[in-house]
Amino acid sequence: MRKALFLLLCLFLGPKPAFAQEERAPLAPPYATDPERSTLQFHFQNLTLPEGLFFEKSNTLKVIESMPPIRNQKKRGSCSAFSTVAALEYYLITQKNLPQNIDLSEQWIYFLAVRDSVAEGSTSLRNLLFLRSFGIPNEELWPYTTSIWRNTKRGEAKQRCGYIQEERTQRSCLIGHRDSRLITVDDKDLLTQGSVYYDPEFYTIKEEAKSFRAQYLKDMPPQFIVDNEMQIKNLLQRGIPVIADIHEVYYQAWSHPKSESLHLNRDMERWQKGIVTYPEVGSLDRIRSASLKSGHSIVIVGYDDTKEINYEYQTANGGRAYKTRKGVYYFRNSWGTDDFGSHAQVDGHRTPGYGMITQDYANEFGKFYSLPLDWK
Repeated sequence: MRKALFLLLCLFLGPKPAFAQEERAPLAPPYATDPERSTLQFHFQNLTLPEGLFFEKSNTLKVIESMPPIRNQKKRGSCSAFSTVAALEYYLITQKNLPQNIDLSEQWIYFLAVRDSVAEGSTSLRNLLFLRSFGIPNEELWPYTTSIWRNTKRGEAKQRCGYIQEERTQRSCLIGHRDSRLITVDDKDLLTQGSVYYDPEFYTIKEEAKSFRAQYLKDMPPQFIVDNEMQIKNLLQRGIPVIADIHEVYYQAWSHPKSESLHLNRDMERWQKGIVTYPEVGSLDRIRSASLKSGHSIVIVGYDDTKEINYEYQTANGGRAYKTRKGVYYFRNSWGTDDFGSHAQVDGHRTPGYGMITQDYANEFGKFYSLPLDWK
C-alpha cells in the first residue's frame, strides 16, 4: 500500500447538466500531508486469525446485516465523516446492543474535523481522534444538512458566522456550519444572552456528546491504523469493518459521471452494480484522471479472494483492451441507494448502496483505519 499521505476532502466537483448523477457522487482532491498519521502511531499489532487459519472470503452479508441504513452525503465534502460514523454505529449495534436504527451526527464530526480549516474535508484518522476526545451526539440534535454555505449574507450562515471578523475563522464556520471556537469557550458564554458566543443549542449538543463519550467511548483505545492487507482481512474475518481512504480516484475504473467530461467511456452497468475495477498502467484512465485528482472514503465490510471481475478499458491510444482481476473488497458507500450500487449484490443477495472494488486498486491507493471491537 502506498505510504503517500493526503488530506481527504470529498469535494463536490460541480454538476454538469448532462450528468445529474454527479450530485450523488462527490469526490475529493488529495492533499500532500496528514500530520496526525505522521506523528501518531496508533497501529493494530499482532492480529491473527483463530488458530492461524486463513479463509478465501469473509462473511460479508453478516456484517452488512448489522450495519445501519445507508446514508447520503449529497454534495458536501463529508465522506470521511460518514465512513467514521458508520463504523462507530456498527460497533454500538454489535457490541453494545443498541438498535440498528441508531443515527449519530455526521455534522458534529465534520464540524470538529474542519476546525480552523479554510478548505472542506478531513481524514478518517483525524475524525477518529476527535471522536475519542469529544464523543458524538445523536443526529436529531444536530442534523446533517446538504447546504453549502458560501458567504454570510443570509439565513443561518449569517446568524452563525456573520459576526466573525477574522477571515480564516469565518471560512471555517461556513464549512462546518458553526463557529469552531464554540468547542473551547466557557459554558457560561454559550448560555449567557448578549455573549457573542451565545448558543444554548450548541451547549446541549456538546453536553450530549460528552455524555455519550463517558458512556461508550471512555476507554476507546487509540489503535486505528491498519498497516497491510493481511491485517485488513484478519479484521474482516473477525467481523470488524475497515475504513478506507482512497487517495486517488480513477474515473473510468469507478464508472463515475465525471469520466464522460474526460472523454473516458463509462460503463453504466458497472456503476449500477457498484463495481470498481482498476486503473491499468498505460490506460487512458491513468493519463486523463491525473488531470482531475480526487479521493473518496468508504467502509470495507468484507472480502472475497475468489471473485473475478472482467472489464474493458481504453488504452493510451484510445483502443480497447480487456482485463480480468481476481480478489475484491466489498464496501459500504455514502451516496445513497438509488444510483451508484443500486443493483449491487453480494452472493446473490441485493445490497443497494454497497459496492465492490478490486483489492489491487484499494491496496495500492488506500490508507486503512478501524475501530477495534474488543475494548470494554
